[in-house]
Amino acid sequence: MGALYPIKCIEVIKGLENVLSVIVKGLVIYPEEVRVKSVLDREQGFITYLLHVNERDIGRVIGKHGKIANAIRRVIGAATQSEFGCKVLVETD
Repeated sequence: MGALYPIKCIEVIKGLENVLSVIVKGLVIYPEEVRVKSVLDREQGFITYLLHVNERDIGRVIGKHGKIANAIRRVIGAATQSEFGCKVLVETD
């Protein structure tokens, strides 16, 4: 992608944090513990969303064979890739 993010890409980062938070809060038992943080890697052209949930909710976010986690990645990735050409990673801690 190059060393610089498109301006539009930077503008949507916080909005996608909110979207990711809403999606995950709908899946978990302890929604008050859901936290999302974005990290920009301008060199590689990536946005990484770090997702924190209660340890008892990790299975709900990952799902059987990672199906829920992969679906979340696809939704967030599609939202950025199609419009803005951003590469996205969603990771849990």
